[in-house]
Amino acid sequence: MEHKRKTEAREPNKPPTEDDIFLTELHDACARAAAAYLKTRIATTPGREIRTLTLPEMVNMSHAIEAKWIQMVSQRKSAAPVAREYENLLIG
Repeated sequence: MEHKRKTEAREPNKPPTEDDIFLTELHDACARAAAAYLKTRIATTPGREIRTLTLPEMVNMSHAIEAKWIQMVSQRKSAAPVAREYENLLIG
């Protein structure tokens, strides 16, 4: 069964919303957290490929990404207390 994500269609020339900008920044920051983790693990061993990561290393990388996500969403939530859909994930 295929899961399709619900998204609202935005008009082609409509500028991005504040949420769009934040989610793009959040995505970029999480990607940088993953890259930084991989750089410390892969770059320390010459010739090592990403596919050689062990399960504990991948779990640690996911923790680095989660930490960055929680940090940025928490900062945004404390700055603007308007509830957004993705912020409810911090509560549950």
